[in-house]
Amino acid sequence: METNMENKKQIRRFKGEYSFLGNFFPVPVRFEGITYPSSEHAFQAAKFSDIEVRKGIAKRKAAKEAKLFTRGFPSPLDWDERKVEVMKTILFCKFTQNPKLSSFKNDRLL
Repeated sequence: METNMENKKQIRRFKGEYSFLGNFFPVPVRFEGITYPSSEHAFQAAKFSDIEVRKGIAKRKAAKEAKLFTRGFPSPLDWDERKVEVMKTILFCKFTQNPKLSSFKNDRLL
């Protein structure tokens, strides 16, 4: 079976009316007892069992800051095996905890 890759678009980032789909979108996500400012914050925190590190990540205002903060710590050895399932869980939390995201259009909640 052949696939014509010319007709397929690769999504590189979510912007405009679809920005809410990105992990850096600022919407609270409660994950494992802590509320984070975005799903990216929660994803970065999931790498660590230390509650103080997780709280430190949650205090970062922007998702980019949270991601940069975690670079100072080594990732767990099993992170590559766990990260996809962790992200699925976090995204489930994001969309079930914020049902207004389904009404999102043109960078505004209706």
